[in-house]
Amino acid sequence: MMNPTVASTAHTEQDPQLRLLSELLQLQRRARARETADELAFFIVNETHSLVRYRQALLWNNEQQRLQAVSGLASLDYNAPFSSTFSQWCRGWQAEQRQSGTLRCQELPVEDQALWHEYLPEHLLWLPLRSAQGETALTLILARETPWLAPEILLLDTLAEPYAHAWSCLHKQRRPTPTHPKKRRMVLFGTVALVLILLIPVRQSVLAPAEIVAHQPVIVRAPVAGVVDAILVRPNQPIRANQPLARLDARELENRHYSGAPQSTHPSQSASGAVGCTRAGKPAGSRAPDVCHCRRPVSAGATTGAV
Repeated sequence: MMNPTVASTAHTEQDPQLRLLSELLQLQRRARARETADELAFFIVNETHSLVRYRQALLWNNEQQRLQAVSGLASLDYNAPFSSTFSQWCRGWQAEQRQSGTLRCQELPVEDQALWHEYLPEHLLWLPLRSAQGETALTLILARETPWLAPEILLLDTLAEPYAHAWSCLHKQRRPTPTHPKKRRMVLFGTVALVLILLIPVRQSVLAPAEIVAHQPVIVRAPVAGVVDAILVRPNQPIRANQPLARLDARELENRHYSGAPQSTHPSQSASGAVGCTRAGKPAGSRAPDVCHCRRPVSAGATTGAV
């Protein structure tokens, strides 16, 4: 038993009219499946060849007054001599509001006829793609060496309306939705409030570990070793030259002196041998504690820990 699909295909190939009808329906379906205008324009100039035979196809955009697509070319050079001259011809034919029909080379000026014979075959067909609403956004120009027959023109006219419908669907613009006045005022107030909020200064702070280092550090040393009895300045306090910074405990020095000095019966001699110098303006032999002096102006914050 023969497959019905195979039988239908074989019957279609035997009947030319059924083949043309099948090809016409497939072109309409495939044209409506295009997703962009460029895809549809490329499809029109190249795939229509399966319905009628031609050597070259050109698609003229009536709204933009320029060539939209040319068969066999992925992109157009609008500054090329042929594109510029052919666009002038199309503007003239469009101004005449021509219907579907053939174009004659003899209708052009003599200087343009040479360009026609150089780039185009003898017979051209002007086919406006008119939608059901009567709008003509595109025009298809087909060129070949043999004359165009009336049945072929009628078949192409039938295909022109689906092409125009597919093109208008891709270029249909949505109408802007009117905004309610209350909603418009709310949007305006919200925008103004947002701008005012952005003008309010915001204080920001960052907590991070840091180390303070003196710019010109100075190490202060005591003339003798001992125990610090008191620190006479505060941290970060400015100081001057010869200002006492710390006071040493004199008891350790006195014990060290008495334990190593020879015995003497005269108190003044004992005291004089114990100290042997003055400390902070005190006479020798006094028991006032030793004081460490600063010989140059430095910052107390950089010296208190070095004594």
